[in-house]
Amino acid sequence: MITILEADKRSGKTTSILKFLDERAGQSIGGFLTPDVDGLRHIYRIRTKTLHSFEVQDSADQLVSVGRFTFLQSGFDAGLRWMKEDAEHVGTSLLILDEVGPLELRGGGFVRWCDAHRDYGHVDQLWVVRTGLAEEVIQHWDLENYRVIGRIFDLE
Repeated sequence: MITILEADKRSGKTTSILKFLDERAGQSIGGFLTPDVDGLRHIYRIRTKTLHSFEVQDSADQLVSVGRFTFLQSGFDAGLRWMKEDAEHVGTSLLILDEVGPLELRGGGFVRWCDAHRDYGHVDQLWVVRTGLAEEVIQHWDLENYRVIGRIFDLE
C-alpha cells in the first residue's frame, strides 16, 4: 500500500516524520527524507542515518533546478539507489519517499522510483506530497492501493 502524506509546504512534514522514526527505533524502515540543514536541503538516508548534499547555491556538478531551488543530480541518484536497496533489504516494513512533487510529475527527480512503485509492492510506502498535489499524483501513477493522510501519526 502507498500512503500519501499530504500537507502544506514548510508545515513540518519532514520534522514530524523524524519524530515518528524516533518512536519506532529498531523497526526496519528505509528510504529517505529531505531535511533543511543550515538553510539548505540535504538528503537523509533513514536506514544508515547519513546525510548527503542535495540543495546547493552554486556548484560545478550536474544540477537540477526546480523553481527557486537548485539540487545536485547526485542527490537524486543516491535517493533512488537507497530506495531500491532498502526495498530489497529483508524485513523492510516501510519505505519513505520525501517528496513527490511537480518535478516528478514532469518526469524528473525521483520519477524512476514512482514509475517502478509496483515492482516493490511487497513493501508499504509513504510518499510525502504537498497540499493540492495528492489527486494529481494518484492519477498520474494510476495508484490503486493507496490512502491519503494529513498527519504522519495517522499512519498507525
